[in-house]
Amino acid sequence: MRLRLSTSALSLVALFTACSPANSKGGSDGVLDSGIGSDTALDPDSLVDDGGFVTDGFLPETTPTCGSSDCDKDGYTQSDGDCNDLDGTINPEAFDFAGDTVDNDCNGVVDDAVVNCAADATSKDAIQIVRSMDMCKQKTRTKSGAVFDALTKAEWFSTKTTGITTTITAGNQHGIGVGIFPSFGSNPPRNGAGMFGLQTGPVLSKDPRASSWMDGGNEKIADACTAIPLNAADCKSLTNGTSPAPGVGTPVADYTELRLTIQVPSNAQAMKFDFSFLSTEFNQYWHSAYNDAFFAIATTKKFTTNVAKDAKGSAITVNSGFFQLCPLPPGPSGIVMPEALVNCVGVAGDKTKSIFGTLAGTNFDGAGIGKTDDTVTDPTSGKKYIYGGGSGWLTTTFGVEPGEVITLRLMIMDTGDGYLDSAALIDNMSWEKAPPKLATGDTGRPPS
Repeated sequence: MRLRLSTSALSLVALFTACSPANSKGGSDGVLDSGIGSDTALDPDSLVDDGGFVTDGFLPETTPTCGSSDCDKDGYTQSDGDCNDLDGTINPEAFDFAGDTVDNDCNGVVDDAVVNCAADATSKDAIQIVRSMDMCKQKTRTKSGAVFDALTKAEWFSTKTTGITTTITAGNQHGIGVGIFPSFGSNPPRNGAGMFGLQTGPVLSKDPRASSWMDGGNEKIADACTAIPLNAADCKSLTNGTSPAPGVGTPVADYTELRLTIQVPSNAQAMKFDFSFLSTEFNQYWHSAYNDAFFAIATTKKFTTNVAKDAKGSAITVNSGFFQLCPLPPGPSGIVMPEALVNCVGVAGDKTKSIFGTLAGTNFDGAGIGKTDDTVTDPTSGKKYIYGGGSGWLTTTFGVEPGEVITLRLMIMDTGDGYLDSAALIDNMSWEKAPPKLATGDTGRPPS
């Protein structure tokens, strides 16, 4: 028995009629079905959910095509490799999302999302660094014949002094402050075999509080807010909300940046990655105007802003609301400012609160210099402080438009001077089908 189509089903039939060639199996209704006569109605079950194909149960399903046309206006025709020219999110420049039972990238395999790729762990090359964070080439070829690669360009930036002026310079690299790691202390990668680490001093230093300035002198950017540049909210993050004196600016030192130019896959509406921040500024410079900071500044069609931030919109520093990887309160006896430990959950995180990560083996807990109570005594004042702490692993997700070209700048810096190092770990870069709750950056704790 035949049943009348619903309004939505009739709309779909109309779409096939407009975009499909005449039925090669004898039908004259433009619908790719059994090919028998001019069918005016189909069984409801004939509209299956396997990529928009239509069948009435008599013959195998037939892929809808538009011949030489680009019916879905995604820039790809069937001859270009588009396996479903009625859906603009399916083509060789799409990301094949795992679990959606769709061959998004048209390589003939369903759910084969690329989740990690090999990277040379000994390399400082910017492209190899990006591969260690799991942004990989895909498996399909574009119209040009090249394998689709979301990464268009990767470049190092750091400071260079000419005369008395220090600028952020392309191609300049603090090689001792970056690396690819199979682990960072007892922290394994979030995905794949490696992760990217950058530090305001030599990475894996046994005593990061004692490291000298990476540039070998008092080289600093006179005003980071102008030089980077930073918007007003991000600028205040560097000094814990303290405005610089008129004409003074906000100086930073030991600046390192990895700048990525990325073409968003044609079906992605969000980019995401995991990161962790560790600092020996804690707790001595807690709630002060001198803090190392990690920024991830994204430039899209709609905004330019730091997308890695806490609930108050502040960049990730020792003052961030996420900085909780530190000794349980009240902490070791005799420390100054024990109130800094109120939100701490311990040096090994707290899985019950979804705080993953550890200070063990990272040298950000004083263990590298033989300390057993995670403290250090300042040689000038004689006061006792916690040696360091961290944020634990975080995930940030920010909005993008399918197919657009964006810039992502991953940077770390020390405010005021080049002493007391901090580090950031970055891994597990990927894409999301749906936009995030907050387009300009939704940061929170990742799943385990």
